[in-house]
Amino acid sequence: MNCPNHPELPASERCTVCAGYFCGDCAPPHRFLEEPVCPTCTPELTRQLMTTGSSPSKERRGVAPRAGVLFLGAALLALGSVLVSKVVLPGLGAGVDEVQREALLVAAFAQVGEALERHHTEHGSYPSALESLVPTKLSSLPEDPWGPPGATLLYRAANDELGPIVLYSVGPDGVDDGGVGYSLVTGRGDRIYPVR
Repeated sequence: MNCPNHPELPASERCTVCAGYFCGDCAPPHRFLEEPVCPTCTPELTRQLMTTGSSPSKERRGVAPRAGVLFLGAALLALGSVLVSKVVLPGLGAGVDEVQREALLVAAFAQVGEALERHHTEHGSYPSALESLVPTKLSSLPEDPWGPPGATLLYRAANDELGPIVLYSVGPDGVDDGGVGYSLVTGRGDRIYPVR
């Protein structure tokens, strides 16, 4: 079977949304789902993610629809902090390395956030530690791009004193503030991904 858009190439990828077969160029992994999506389905899928936070492929995999909303929120938070530091506060502008770290952080949040939601869907609760996601949901925990070499993302389970579950990075200051959000005013705090 050959790709309908490139008849000279074999259809080696299956679109997660429409289940059609395409070549690797026509159905690359979607930037949010990391699964193949054809060019016809990509705009509709992106529209769904932007308006509802859910997607057919996430529902098909049994992931709670709010995982898309949480990821979108984390992506907008990271993008917003980069835009503020680059546009609003040019004296404190982020360098290329900082922008790359933010992009890596958004990808890591998406990967672990989705694994947390799958765990919650299957078990009815979130894990007490991120390590319990390895190897069933993740092959390994992603590194914290703001932490020291080899440091992974951090996780705070629900707690009466500290509040809800939070997945977080130490942020640009490199200090673990226990999952307390980053403040543009003080320049301190962690980059957070609220789980619940």
